Amino acid sequence: MTVHGVGRATVTPIVESTASFDRSVVFPDAAPAEWAQAEARACRSAPRQEYDRLEFVVQCFLIRTPESTVLIDTAVGDGKDRPRWPRWHRRTGGVLLRELARVGVTASDVDIVVNTHLHIDHVGGNTVSSPSGWVPTFPNARYLVSREEYEHLVELPGAEHARCVGDSIAPLVDADRVDWVEGARQVIPEVWLDPTAGHTVGHMSVRVESEAEVAVITGDVLHDPVQCARPDWSTRADDDPLVALRTRRDFVERYANSAAVVFGSHFRSPTAGLIVGPVESRCFVFLGEGPRTTTESDHPRDPAATT
Repeated sequence: MTVHGVGRATVTPIVESTASFDRSVVFPDAAPAEWAQAEARACRSAPRQEYDRLEFVVQCFLIRTPESTVLIDTAVGDGKDRPRWPRWHRRTGGVLLRELARVGVTASDVDIVVNTHLHIDHVGGNTVSSPSGWVPTFPNARYLVSREEYEHLVELPGAEHARCVGDSIAPLVDADRVDWVEGARQVIPEVWLDPTAGHTVGHMSVRVESEAEVAVITGDVLHDPVQCARPDWSTRADDDPLVALRTRRDFVERYANSAAVVFGSHFRSPTAGLIVGPVESRCFVFLGEGPRTTTESDHPRDPAATT
């Protein structure tokens, strides 16, 4: 578990699980030959993937300053009914809290939880089961949630990701633990939320700035480093592919050839890196080599719709 310094702040990836997905399902518009070429260019220092598989990591990010403890996303969590995704259906094991404990953080220590968007692999750990129902996992935290996205999902009760509203968002609303986010917002002096719609209507990325150092947590603006070279490739999970494309291009241009360290929310180990090079030869350079992540053997029926 690597702790990255950003001025007076630190950013630590907290991994809940890893998975291997069918590349052609996740990125249906990427022809095999084009993918191989772009992957070789975009991920020079990355552990190589199997040709037809994508390694995705389900993870959160812990941001700490001397005054605050902020958790970005909460992964899949435990006990949630997710029958369409067998690997995530009624999980057990308390991985998120156990991994936080490894870096000396308890549930009560967390001051703020940010949900970059409301998909099941980003919000499930918001709540835990109790005799009275679902209750906030982090009892002292304020949860920052996009109002637009919440209201959008409430109006679509049959939508796949609307399932998470009932068990992972509504209990927070009932407990008066939610602070609604509308547009850009400063969370603490070192942390900002930047609107990056497209993957979902209220999607946000998280920017950390301190003492002239910058880091950014993508959320699902990017799903794989190859999109730094080919931002025109959207995943099947993007709600609005055209908006997602514009957002992704803007994001890559904003951080390319800067000193900003980019943390890809689903990027395989070592997760963090730099976007470098001119447009025609852009690539993502990981910070260090890192081992390949270990994958699980079972695969969801439609993984692209979940990330």
